[in-house]
Amino acid sequence: MKPFAVRTLWPILGMGLVLAPVIGCGLARPSSAPPTFTPLPPPTAAISREPPTRRVKETLTPTPETAEVLRLVITDEPIQYWSDPNDIGDLVYDGVYLWAATRGGVLRWSQDGSYRLYTLQDGLASLAVRGMALDGEGRLWVGYADRPAWSVYDGTKWQTFAERQAAVEAHYEAMRDARHLDPRLWYRRPTGDWLWLPDGQGRLQAYDGKRWRLYTEYHGITRHIWMVVVSPTGQVWALGSGLSTAQEGEVWWDDHTLFSDIADRRQVTDMAPDGAEGIWLAFVGQGGRPGGLCRVTPDGESVRWRAYMPEMNPSIPPQVYTLQTDEKGTIWVGGDGGISWQQPGRPWQMLALEKLPVRSFVRQQGLIWLGTAKGLWRTKPDGSELQGPWRVPSPLRGHHIVALAEDRAGRLYIGMPNGLSMVAPDGATTVLLEEEILCLATTSEGRVWAGSTAGLVELVDAKPERRLDQATRAIAFDQHGVLYLIDQEGRLATLREGALAVVADLRELIGSMPRNLVIDSQGTAWFSSENGLGGLKADGAFEHYTEENGLLSRDVRWVALGKEDTLWLATDYGLARRLANGRWTRFTTQSTEGGLLSHEMWATYVDAEDVLWMATSAGISYRTPDVDWANLELADAHCTLPTARGVWVGTSSGLYLVQKAAMTVLP
Repeated sequence: MKPFAVRTLWPILGMGLVLAPVIGCGLARPSSAPPTFTPLPPPTAAISREPPTRRVKETLTPTPETAEVLRLVITDEPIQYWSDPNDIGDLVYDGVYLWAATRGGVLRWSQDGSYRLYTLQDGLASLAVRGMALDGEGRLWVGYADRPAWSVYDGTKWQTFAERQAAVEAHYEAMRDARHLDPRLWYRRPTGDWLWLPDGQGRLQAYDGKRWRLYTEYHGITRHIWMVVVSPTGQVWALGSGLSTAQEGEVWWDDHTLFSDIADRRQVTDMAPDGAEGIWLAFVGQGGRPGGLCRVTPDGESVRWRAYMPEMNPSIPPQVYTLQTDEKGTIWVGGDGGISWQQPGRPWQMLALEKLPVRSFVRQQGLIWLGTAKGLWRTKPDGSELQGPWRVPSPLRGHHIVALAEDRAGRLYIGMPNGLSMVAPDGATTVLLEEEILCLATTSEGRVWAGSTAGLVELVDAKPERRLDQATRAIAFDQHGVLYLIDQEGRLATLREGALAVVADLRELIGSMPRNLVIDSQGTAWFSSENGLGGLKADGAFEHYTEENGLLSRDVRWVALGKEDTLWLATDYGLARRLANGRWTRFTTQSTEGGLLSHEMWATYVDAEDVLWMATSAGISYRTPDVDWANLELADAHCTLPTARGVWVGTSSGLYLVQKAAMTVLP
């Protein structure tokens, strides 16, 4: 979230809410109360509002966290989608309603406690909502995680703009005077006329009311731009694969690599200007590692990074999801376990809310509303009277799918940062684990294992049985059924009859943390990393491949094993194949004539028919052994799992089930 003017929410005693008794969350009070807030009056030129019709609930009553999740209703439709509208990524108050951006649609909470969930049937372009802005005329704008379109709510209906330029030109003045800015949609400096926005294709645009300007790699910006902010002094900062910056009006940009603890741009969760020339970045850690904050300031032709990490300061949440700055220079951050703040020149303080993952928050005098991964909560600024969650019935708990697996009984396992869910063949869903899932693997007999930040788990008849208590990043099985794993330190080990034996330190061998693992028929352990592909043979010999000897890019996101020990690699710049004889072939969007949807790949998967499935930032593709290609546009696909029911696709926005017939076969 972004610099904003705080507005009065509805009076606490005038809400007409039916509240359950206070829920104890092991609350720890800060050493002193947060700074007080001076609320501004509601806008005088509010747009007309529709009556809160189609209410689902008449009272705002906290929903027990133990409430069962809903059944997945699976039909024969070509494409089906499920997500969790209780995982709230952003909150905005417009003077009448509290709006929540979720990956299951847009939630609107009314003053009387009722809510309405807006979905595709109401005019949204997608359920995967990411980011909200409130323009100067009170209209709510939303962006999406899986398409470049924007949608706007005018008080009665939604309108979608497939082209962002058309939206800006139609509503430029209202956007320029926005009350709530979001770096995922557009940004401008407080006294400026330029609107800055990612164009939805990884580039950056600016519009001053008369002329459009487009900035690409030619001008010095990094690839994959998806957030932008502007400081009060006119310093523009754009986030993509790296961090690009220039003074507003300049043509040429400086591009800088990200902070060393940010290996992947998707770790960055929010950004905001610091009140001067610099910015703040919030980020989460990978593989159970902590996240934190960075302050970035210009330093001649370079930039200066200053990190604020939880291991050095316990007042910083271990994972940081959102940040705000105000006109007094105070920075506010929300993350796992609460909200922290720092006034200029003073120490950090924390409002500790144990086990509550704060994704977003709205502050007012006497009340803080919290958007979390577990629904909507509220508390007083001193941490008293914490109440919640308020939830919407949902078949999933979470939206970011990182791993998929199916056991021999046809049960689907869904790995997410907030836990492991299971979908039975009849669609019934169950939450099996509430810990960060790092990987899933299936044995040749159809038994599923899960690696998490808390250890190694075997799913025995859909019941988790803990085998190890140490974090497990990757799992693979050799042809004899021996389990190999990579631990939190990047070491390769085997597990036989409950005994763990370390084989080698893969992190030391390749110079970076391994990502995933496969074992070929010769016993070679192949593993992906941001520093290339590594292969550790059974005799201890080590092979290392980068762009210097086989790859288009050394950033290898995933490696899959096909027939005859063929390796298929997903990289950040195309697909690579290594045959058992050592011969390499590289594939791009051009060489496959569009069969591969995007150079930016996340995963590969080889099914029992030796069909290669690919997950990319633009969608999914498959390639048959006869070199037939097909694809489906589906933004930010992270993993695929072909089954008898169809192809399950995990994305950063939810779960899809795609029928093969829905994919476009290339001629």
